[in-house]
Amino acid sequence: MAKLGFDANGRWRAYTFGQGTVAKSGDREGNSRGGVGGAYRLNDRMVFDGEVSGGETGPAVKLGTRYQQTKETQHYLAYTFDNEREREYGALHQRRGTLISGIKTRMSDSTSVYLEDRYQHGDASGLARAMGMNFSPSDRWTLAANWGFGTLIDHQ
Repeated sequence: MAKLGFDANGRWRAYTFGQGTVAKSGDREGNSRGGVGGAYRLNDRMVFDGEVSGGETGPAVKLGTRYQQTKETQHYLAYTFDNEREREYGALHQRRGTLISGIKTRMSDSTSVYLEDRYQHGDASGLARAMGMNFSPSDRWTLAANWGFGTLIDHQ
């Protein structure tokens, strides 16, 4: 994957990216993709971002926002839509959208925790919740513990 970006003094940024499939085996299909994205900082606390892409697995879009409540705590909300091939289920096409909301808090210079809800709709729908903790004792090491649960219903 290659990514090329431009940052205008932290107020806004734009990028383009591309990836190609080098090799594949069996019934796996290629996953080449290209797209553009960017972000705009409304003020010191609020950022809006987005991305559109297309490729062998279909089109995709992501729109989101992040709100910095305090120096340590960030809230985020994003919506993604893609036309993904689920490799585990025989390479079937699945249209799906996902609404993601969460909060991340830094408890110290080396520790952060998060809580996230994901509502997925489309060919399969459901609600999932995830929570976790990241611990970085040094610049080279990060330990993470994550837990998730939820229900996903396949409408087919």
